[in-house]
Amino acid sequence: MIVNFRVVGIFCDLRQIDVGEFIVPPTIRDVMSAIRGNPAFNFTFTADDEANPSILISKASLLSATYRLTSPVASKSGNDYVYPAGDYTLADSIDMQKQVLHIFQYYLQRPIPGTTHFENISSGNRFVSFGNSEKVQDGDSIIWRQVSIKLPAYQMKSHEQFKRFESLGIA
Repeated sequence: MIVNFRVVGIFCDLRQIDVGEFIVPPTIRDVMSAIRGNPAFNFTFTADDEANPSILISKASLLSATYRLTSPVASKSGNDYVYPAGDYTLADSIDMQKQVLHIFQYYLQRPIPGTTHFENISSGNRFVSFGNSEKVQDGDSIIWRQVSIKLPAYQMKSHEQFKRFESLGIA
């Protein structure tokens, strides 16, 4: 199966990579596990259930992602900055003082036959559960990004992500 895989913000942009064959259509997590299992891709991740085994895999979400950049990359922002080779990591986190949650979100995109366009397969905003989510097909693109959610103080401890963070020992 050939896919595109990207994690925005850590230079991970793997195009047209072969993640092997699957007997049944794989989930996003299945594909990510295949990528993590191949050292040539320089990518690893941690899911909720790996950090806390009491969390069901079907409820697991991406907790952190790390990509090893093997050579320096020049900034595209117009300055002369060069990002050095090394490990770049994003992780879910919470800032109680600023009332902000930093959470991963993904998009699953499928090519539209006969065009160079993609359609979004993921329905709505996906902040949780990538264990039993949409099934990935040959040619699909999986794109992760981290978003920040600012909440009023009265909502922080009742938000589903705060409860998730508590179960992981982050909050």
